Amino acid sequence: MSEVFPLISHTLSRQDVLNSRLVCSSWKDSVEDHLQNHPSQFNVVRSFYLVDEVVNPRLLHSPNDLIPRNLNFSWQSWRHENLLSNVPEGCTNPFLNRDISYSEMGCYFENERRAVFTQILERFGSQIWHCQSAMRILEEGSSTNANTLYQLTRSFLLLMPNLKSLDLHFEVSGGSRIDKSEYLMTPEKEELIRSRPLPPLNDLITLKLRGLINPLESAVWQHYGHVQKMRLEKEKLYSPLFQDSLENVHMDRLEELHVGPGTLEDFRRLRNMSVNSPWPLRTLSLDFSIITEDGFELVFRTISHFGATLRHLGMRLDSRFPTSLESLDLPHLETLKLRKRSCSDKGFISSLGFLQPCASLKILELSSICQYSLDSLAPLLLCPLRTLRLELDVDKDLWMALATVSQLGATLRHLELNGQYFTELSSTNRRTHSYPSIDRLTAQTLALPRLETLNIRCVRLVVDSLDFIQECTSLRKLVLKALHTDQIRGSECNKVIQFRGYFARMNESNIWISLPDLEMFELNMRANAPDYKHHEPVPDGFVQDCGVHHIYTRNGYSDVLPPRDPFY
Repeated sequence: MSEVFPLISHTLSRQDVLNSRLVCSSWKDSVEDHLQNHPSQFNVVRSFYLVDEVVNPRLLHSPNDLIPRNLNFSWQSWRHENLLSNVPEGCTNPFLNRDISYSEMGCYFENERRAVFTQILERFGSQIWHCQSAMRILEEGSSTNANTLYQLTRSFLLLMPNLKSLDLHFEVSGGSRIDKSEYLMTPEKEELIRSRPLPPLNDLITLKLRGLINPLESAVWQHYGHVQKMRLEKEKLYSPLFQDSLENVHMDRLEELHVGPGTLEDFRRLRNMSVNSPWPLRTLSLDFSIITEDGFELVFRTISHFGATLRHLGMRLDSRFPTSLESLDLPHLETLKLRKRSCSDKGFISSLGFLQPCASLKILELSSICQYSLDSLAPLLLCPLRTLRLELDVDKDLWMALATVSQLGATLRHLELNGQYFTELSSTNRRTHSYPSIDRLTAQTLALPRLETLNIRCVRLVVDSLDFIQECTSLRKLVLKALHTDQIRGSECNKVIQFRGYFARMNESNIWISLPDLEMFELNMRANAPDYKHHEPVPDGFVQDCGVHHIYTRNGYSDVLPPRDPFY
């Protein structure tokens, strides 16, 4: 059951999950082990849009990023304050997920809520493995008492000695602003840490911190240097991520770190904190604000500081990448995700020369790629790339990308190419807009004999043939999507009708013979149908205003109306 339940859990209702625990002790142990050790409880970096998303384009995130609703039985202070009165005598653990969430946000009776939470922890705290706590630092017009916050947090942690993951969030409420002096250490704060230390929490694996101030922040770094995963976030942009008092911090087990949103000074301090005892990072995720061209050099040096162990790197930023950058000295890097916050700027990345030393790269995701970026893909030809995901500035670059990517045929397994989703055409330029047409491609254009998954998404797409994939003899899954499309011009209707007619006969096509491994082909035209006048007949086989969504397999195909897109 321990191997079966994770595979079927997403199909069960909450009541089915509860009932499965009653079958026998073995089932009970297996279900509870999955609930209490779900990967989402420990993650600090989401694996969005990597291999899982490419292989299964329907997924908006990796299955391990979020715990499904049917498996989430977390206790929440703002919903279940009457827990103690409902728990029967003799119950030793009412928390199926061993998860508890405490929040004072929007609460006008903090003392009462703290008292109830303390009573729950006094009775069941040793059963808790995962805790999320959100508290307010101050209200408008009141003063900060950092020492009180430290002692309150300490009192909670003392009652949860078996924690495996801890999330501490402190918010400056009431539109107030904390004076910078509040972040500094003082002799009084240092004495408080020495005389009343935090509990050791030897089983702690994951630590998430947001908006902490001293003395709690310094105490956390001092006592929990044994964690393996850490997430650091700011509550306010003006607040620092790392205090001046933090130097030579030992994190001998830290493998996964998320930092953001960070400034140039934050990255300088991050490097200084680990300069004498390099952290053994394998995964690093950075989210940072506008940084000058000179600042990028410092960021790259900070990242390269962890090059001896770093395997996975994600960066999300506002600034346009400079044309000339110091190379990333990451010889063991296998995964790189580089995304921008805003979708307005084009040419976000103009050169990929900084990737040349990354000779072990296997998974690459790049956002807002222009044609000049495609010209600089040459260094990647020496990398053993298996998965490539590119978001292109404009649809017309799609064909250039396909021609360039074909040179990666020796190793590439999964390919996703996205055109520009957000193009808005006026009635004037719509008449002259050229639709990308896959029938312009030849079999030699996409000569990728090891490719298993191909996903092409763009604004406009006209397809009359699948001959261009004949050389992709290992292809298992093909997805073609036209998303967020303006209405198709009347002059293009004949192509659309040919396109519909061709794919209506898909199961009679020899493509299933020429591609013996092909398992599924998905065709999704999310566009509105042509805006026909009421007196004009709708062409045969065209569903007006619904678009087209066909899924083909070797045994047949189904018409599926497109689901509502959560992004629009």
